[in-house]
Amino acid sequence: MAEMLHFSVKRSPRPRKDFRLFVIILAAIVVFLIALTPIIFSLRASAHYRSFVDAYTSGMNASRQSGFVTCTVEENSYLLPVNQASEIYKKLMYYGMGKEQKMPPGEPAISIRMGDGSRIEFQESSIPESSAVRDTGLFIRFTSADGFVYQYDTDKLTLEHILKELPVYSK
Repeated sequence: MAEMLHFSVKRSPRPRKDFRLFVIILAAIVVFLIALTPIIFSLRASAHYRSFVDAYTSGMNASRQSGFVTCTVEENSYLLPVNQASEIYKKLMYYGMGKEQKMPPGEPAISIRMGDGSRIEFQESSIPESSAVRDTGLFIRFTSADGFVYQYDTDKLTLEHILKELPVYSK
């Protein structure tokens, strides 16, 4: 009888944890983050450019009160009427954001100091990108009155475009 009472209970094997769902979710998160990275960099660059536009606009508005800005070309300084500085401003705003740069390629050829103490500088720059319209473009460095610095290059403008707006420049 003891033999009858003794029966073997077959234990089901311990269920193995299925990691496939975890791996799929992890892979989806990684792909999402990789796809999100260019968007984050684009938003950051756009925010920097927007800060530049705001600070440059503020400098131009401060200059309108005095009626003149100081311009330096080839180490010669003179007063530049605000309407001519505004033409340069309009060109920069029209052509929009270029490629943000960390370091200037050299000394500026043109420097314009505005009424609030902010300064914008221009110099020729080589544009190495294969998609560039020109091999040589314009490097622009803006320093606001409170020390904000934004610098970029663009293949849409050249130093000649800026010099044409200056009344004392003649070639």
